[in-house]
Amino acid sequence: MIYLGLKHVISNNFGSKDDEESKLEKNAAGSGFWPTVAKIGLTDLAFAIDSILAAVALAIVLPNSPLPNFGGMDGAQFAMVVLAGIAGLILIKFAATWFVSLLDKRPGLETTAYLIVAWVGVKLAVITLSHESVGILSESFPHSTGWNFTFWGRSLESPS
Repeated sequence: MIYLGLKHVISNNFGSKDDEESKLEKNAAGSGFWPTVAKIGLTDLAFAIDSILAAVALAIVLPNSPLPNFGGMDGAQFAMVVLAGIAGLILIKFAATWFVSLLDKRPGLETTAYLIVAWVGVKLAVITLSHESVGILSESFPHSTGWNFTFWGRSLESPS
């Protein structure tokens, strides 16, 4: 996550125009209908898995229903998981269209999104490094006042 954010910011701010043109030509030559279909399919799959995991997390806390068990789950819980997966696939199509139009209107949001991804990567790295099994940072560090001021101060800082 940190790599993605930094790579985007560095290439956009410090890359030359010739590099961008050669990348566009290279990408155009390597792309076609079927590679694009494959990329869209993989993206749909990733978001469907995300929706299904969220639905499973919600479904397992629901009370049992009179429906028969299916797939090791209560019937109603299983139905909720399936419906959430289908809804996730449908909604991602609308969300993707909306985000593409938003990025066309406000191209600066792309850099902001990459910076947020990088910052979340920093937060995850700090939490991982302070886990009791890893022990590189103190377990209390992610909850310390200094780190919280740094994290939230950077996160809430207004652009100048």
